[in-house]
This record gives sequence, structure tokens and C-alpha cells, in this order.
Amino acid sequence: MREHPGALAHHIIGVVIAAGILSGCVSQVTHERTLATLEGERASHQEARRQLATVRAELVASQAQVEAAERATAAQAAAVDALSASLSDAELSADVAATQRAEQLRLVNQLRGELGRAGDHLRVFARERSELMSSLAGAEERLGRLDSAAAVAERSALLMRDLALAIHEPLDAGKVELAVVDGEPTLRVPAESILDEFEERLRSEGSSILAAVTRVARAHGVRVVAITEEHTPRERTEAMAARRLEQVVRALVEQGIAAEHVVATVPMVAAERELAQLLGEPPGENALLVTLRL
Repeated sequence: MREHPGALAHHIIGVVIAAGILSGCVSQVTHERTLATLEGERASHQEARRQLATVRAELVASQAQVEAAERATAAQAAAVDALSASLSDAELSADVAATQRAEQLRLVNQLRGELGRAGDHLRVFARERSELMSSLAGAEERLGRLDSAAAVAERSALLMRDLALAIHEPLDAGKVELAVVDGEPTLRVPAESILDEFEERLRSEGSSILAAVTRVARAHGVRVVAITEEHTPRERTEAMAARRLEQVVRALVEQGIAAEHVVATVPMVAAERELAQLLGEPPGENALLVTLRL
């Protein structure tokens, strides 16, 4: 067991005193030396106490530093653990985000494919719709033409009926002919029934026929009354044919048809004559053609 420095000093002094008493012969010099030695020992022990106190204080400070270091280390370890946990969470979140992104990308690609197919279907539908619309437009146009043609045909039929009733006497007698030429009611009257051959004036019978034509034309709102002559005799010229047609136009205007609604076409007498010769056809009956155009 280690003894305390103070107890050791007292022990040494006790021994020295006991030795002096026992010997009874300690000199003054020796006593003084002994006291000096004791003082030196006491000083040494006091120095040792100061050093020991200093060492103890340093140990306490060192212990405090160690504890502070341990606390700092623990805090750092906790921070490292927290950072590791955060990193783990971040990695997990990154993995989840990557998985979700891959899933979204797959869904986007799927939707693009479906959209592409839908676009193809829409393009096909649009093309078919366009074709159907074109077909419908064409059908409607044809229907419109048919409706117009039917309306014109109906009006023409009514016009033919009324014209036949208006000229039934010469028609029944075979003096005039009523027919549809190019879809238009056309009255064919021998020229001699309308005009005097020599004086080139209107006959009374011709005047009655033209009066009937005028009444029917006005009643049905005829747009144009076209007049021409066919099979003009050889001895007549185009100028003569023009004068004869002028007589008919004047008669129609006087009976109530506006002049702008009457059109007279002078026949090409020479050309018709040459064509008849080339074809070897005999000259036909000279006649006046009156066409009513709705």
C-alpha cells in the first residue's frame, strides 16, 4: 500500500527523535542538520502536493475533454446515421421515381400507339366521309337536275296540252304538227299556211295560229319564242327568208309577246341546198318552225 508523503515525513521525524533520545548524545550540529534535512523534505513534499494537485486538475480537464469528445463523436455518429437514413430514403425515392417514370413512359407509348390507331381510323373515316359527302353532293346535284328536268318536263307537258287544245282544229286536220324537239315543244306549220307566198304577208289562218301560240306562251311564262324556216325553196334567197320571218316576228309582238322574247334565225339557204344536193335528198316542204322555250 502506497503511503501519503506527509505521513512518511512525520514517521521519519519520529524515528530521528527517538534515535536522539535513545542515544542521548546527539550534538547540536547534528540536530541542526537534521532540521535542515527535514525542512528540505517538507519543501519537497509540498512541491509534490502542488504537482499532484496540478496533475489531478489536468486529469479532470482531460476527462472533461474526453467526455466532450465522446459527446461530439456521438453527435457526429448520429448525424452520420441520419444522413445514411436520408440517403437510403433518397435512393428509395429515386428507385420509386424511376419505376413510376418507366410505368408512365410505357403508358405514354401505349397511348401514343392508340392515338396513332385512332388517327388512322379518323383519317379513314374522314376520307370515307369526304367520299360520302362528294357522293351525296353529286346525288343531290343529280336530284336537283332531275327535279328541274321533271319540273320542265311537267311544264312542257302542260304547255303541249294547252297548245294542242288552242290549235286543235288545224292540228286535227293535219295542217300543223306539234312535237318535242330537243326537249322543247315545237310547232311545225307549212309556210304557205302562215304567209302568202308572193306578197309575203300573213294569211288569216296563220294569224289565228300565231294568236293561239301567243296566248299559250304568255299563260305559261315562255322565256323565248324561237322562229326559223326549213326547206327554203331554191328560188328564195336568205334575204327573202329574213323578210318572211320578220313578218312573223312583227305579228307575235303585235299580239302581245315582248320583242326581246322573240328570236328569229334566218336559215342558211345556200348551205342547206348544197347539203341536200350532196345527200341526194329531195327538197322538203317549206315550213315555219315555232319553238317555245321555258
